[in-house]
Amino acid sequence: MVLLMILTRLFLSIRELQRFITVVPSRAYKGDLDGALADYEKAIELKPSLPSAFLGRGYFRYQKEDFDGALADFSKAIELKPDYADAHVDRGMVRGLIGEIDSAIADITKGVALNPRSVSDSDRE
Repeated sequence: MVLLMILTRLFLSIRELQRFITVVPSRAYKGDLDGALADYEKAIELKPSLPSAFLGRGYFRYQKEDFDGALADFSKAIELKPDYADAHVDRGMVRGLIGEIDSAIADITKGVALNPRSVSDSDRE
């Protein structure tokens, strides 16, 4: 019985997480940054080991000019997945904006070394 309850909760968590992954982009396209942030918060609550959730939340924090929050999220994504090229590049972009030029260059260089396409994605500004 306990195993069934655990499996049911796990299944519901996975379904909720999948819902957030599909809902967040639609909120963002509609300009609902606060809603997108709330969805990423929930995704992180459901699965705090998911680096892409931290990358996504960091992106929306960056959009809202919460550079400290974005930097923390990109750093957490890298902590969870050290070879996450997009997280290195995004953290480098934020570091550049706040004047940490040497760290910005190091992060972007690392991201490009991990995946040269990480700086040429069409969704980057």
